[in-house]
Amino acid sequence: MLFEIDVSYCQVVVFAAHLQEPFSQWTDRHVAQGFAWRPGSASFRTFHDGPLSVSVVIASDVLFSADATRVIRVPFEVPCEGRAEIASIASSQSIVVAPGTYQVTFEHGVTMNRQWCNLVFCRSDSPGLPAVIRADAELCPEIPLLVLAEPA
Repeated sequence: MLFEIDVSYCQVVVFAAHLQEPFSQWTDRHVAQGFAWRPGSASFRTFHDGPLSVSVVIASDVLFSADATRVIRVPFEVPCEGRAEIASIASSQSIVVAPGTYQVTFEHGVTMNRQWCNLVFCRSDSPGLPAVIRADAELCPEIPLLVLAEPA
């Protein structure tokens, strides 16, 4: 699935569609690591506001894009109704994914002055903790990562 959303506050969020408060409160540590996560909601920091080309992929394995400057992986539970959303403050897109536990990988880059991201859903019985796989110069993750955010 390919679509475009209008990013505001330099964030794109993947969340379970039924979640009442899908956006998270970012702290300075969240900004430095490039994501804010809590059960049912994963927010990823983008390079800037404006149009973002989003590709949603369901895969059995992730081969990280060589063009991605930023790569972050988080666990994500798709609820029994199989509905999730990808959003920023200004716009949202509903997606349908088979219910279950996944690792969601956020791959982010800029090509020809247009920012893009791939959101790769890989089913996993043990998705592990969030991880920064590839960090660009704007990120400075502190170890251990801050893995739990509060609703905004």
